[in-house]
Amino acid sequence: MPRTVEISDDLAERIEGHLEDDETIAEFFEEARLHLRTGGAVPTGGSVRPVYRARRPILPPGRAPTNNSFERGSEPVPSDREPATGIGRTVRELQVGWWLFALAVFAVIALVAWVYLAWIVFGLFVYYVARPIDRRVSRRVGSGNVSAAATLFAVVLPVVAVLGAAILVTLVEVSRFLTGDLLSFVEGFAPVAAGTLPDDPTVLVGSVLDTLREGTVQTVFSSVTRTVGSVAATLFNGFLSLLFAFFLLREDDRLAGWFRANVADETTDTHRYLVAVDEGLQSVYFGYTATIFIVVIMATVAYSAFNLIAPPGLAIPQPITLAVLTGLFTIVPLVGRSILYVVVTVYLVVTALRTDPSTLWFPLVFFAVMASRSTISSGCTSGRGCPDGCSRCR
Repeated sequence: MPRTVEISDDLAERIEGHLEDDETIAEFFEEARLHLRTGGAVPTGGSVRPVYRARRPILPPGRAPTNNSFERGSEPVPSDREPATGIGRTVRELQVGWWLFALAVFAVIALVAWVYLAWIVFGLFVYYVARPIDRRVSRRVGSGNVSAAATLFAVVLPVVAVLGAAILVTLVEVSRFLTGDLLSFVEGFAPVAAGTLPDDPTVLVGSVLDTLREGTVQTVFSSVTRTVGSVAATLFNGFLSLLFAFFLLREDDRLAGWFRANVADETTDTHRYLVAVDEGLQSVYFGYTATIFIVVIMATVAYSAFNLIAPPGLAIPQPITLAVLTGLFTIVPLVGRSILYVVVTVYLVVTALRTDPSTLWFPLVFFAVMASRSTISSGCTSGRGCPDGCSRCR
């Protein structure tokens, strides 16, 4: 018994668009049923016409026909539009809007990175200095956030505090060196001499008004405002650098994993090159920073000890400043700290010849001790060779 199937008017209209002359919808479905049952082959002596194989599929509204045939083995349906190839097909397959949005975001990030390039580099410097210590701490603590915060607060901030204290002491020593001219230097900025202040209040008010009209107070206030603004901006940018370093310390493994999964895996030359660069930066930054920090402390102790035994008039001037310079001269190839020792020795020799030649033993002892100490401590703390690349530390 034939089965009756109800179809919607919309489907009936679309089917009628595919019917041939004098063909009914029932004949259309019967032909399709026989076609599916026989796998596309028409039985011998059958009355079903093989026109079904060339028909286009019945598609939902709004869907464009493709070049794929309706059944297996059938001929491709001709299309009025040539298939897209090359750039045209690529452009149609890409989501252009999202790519434009990504380019805009990349442009904004590049602009911000250019503006804050110096502070980003400082953040990378802090990251490479703190990373070896952070990894040792994380093995014991087991938490990335705790180890990163402990490393920054226990290592980075103390180093910054020591450097700030060294700079402050250097400024104090420079001001002490300029004590004779300090008063005249300050009085040059005073709008009114201290001995010329009037006793009459009316005259005093008039002098104050004249001073305000001349713009001296506004100039001083503007200078103070700019100084405070610069200090605040520097502190804020320094905080951003520390925050950037904290993010890298916490998420560096995830970033490296994403890079290996989406950009370049371990078998590519790009990955091997970047790994070598990463290891080199860690060795240079951590090694140099640790070396400079240790040299500054040792030089401070040495200069202070020499000042304790120095003859009268032969004390080493500004030992903190010289200690900082000694640490910085460590990175100079070949000569390194020796050139600074020579300068200090020449100064002490000239001073001894002018005051008491019998005290020439002190600069000679100073140079001998400091030169020998420089030779003994010329090794580096990076673990991959000294900063100058000498064969002794390899």
